Amino acid sequence: MNRSDFTANWHTHNFRCRHARGDFADYARAAIDAGITVLGVSDHCPTPDDRDIGVRMFHSDLLGYIDGFRASRDAVPGVNLHLGVELEHYRDILPAYAEELLSRGVEYIAGATHFFMSRDGEKLSAWNEIAESEQPRRALEYGDFVVEMIESGIYAFIAHPDLIGCFCDRWLPECEQATRKIAATARDCGIPLEINTSGYNKPLKVDAGTGERRAQYPWEPFWKAVAEEGATLIINSDAHLPESIVQRLDDALALCDRCGIEPAVFPKVSNNRLCC
Repeated sequence: MNRSDFTANWHTHNFRCRHARGDFADYARAAIDAGITVLGVSDHCPTPDDRDIGVRMFHSDLLGYIDGFRASRDAVPGVNLHLGVELEHYRDILPAYAEELLSRGVEYIAGATHFFMSRDGEKLSAWNEIAESEQPRRALEYGDFVVEMIESGIYAFIAHPDLIGCFCDRWLPECEQATRKIAATARDCGIPLEINTSGYNKPLKVDAGTGERRAQYPWEPFWKAVAEEGATLIINSDAHLPESIVQRLDDALALCDRCGIEPAVFPKVSNNRLCC
């Protein structure tokens, strides 16, 4: 993929989550300036009981989010604007809540991987430090949880599926096993996996295996394994600022070249699926 081929970005945000800036029209104008013709705004989705509210909009803001999109959809000619949400895999309210969101006018749901569930039902954050002795087991549990997300059929794509690189200090055999299981499931289910360029802006991690500083995500060995399994990949910016609409795109394209990946570009969405 050349830089000019990056014409669709399905993962951006909105001021309503309270840790992003800008509204629909701001991102649409930035997209046009960057040569993007298809833009999905997929802000952090609330739940009816407002759980994990520190990093997402309140449920009372959801209607304003939907109405704000409708008011802005045709305000900026030159970009096809689409309404999405980024939703954690809350087992107790899904899939019924996903169906409700789609019935309200949400066009697609991106699957968020910020947390995962252990085999004994403990909720774990991918951002938290995990003891070295626990990392092999947690890597497998993370892989199983992401596989569950893919197989649920709820998500149009899986956002930053390589957050395993945040809590694993090195590439373990269990990381390889989990990644290949994720990739094979995504391939078989036809669900794209996202290379998320915003990860390059996170603090670097010293890899315990190589001793080198690396991005927590995108994590290169993850994407090498995904490429070998033949899953479909997309690049998104996860922009929380309009000016970040194509942030670190060149780094993501270089990663794709090293891994032998040809990312897909989807210009449309239909029935909660990205399509050509």
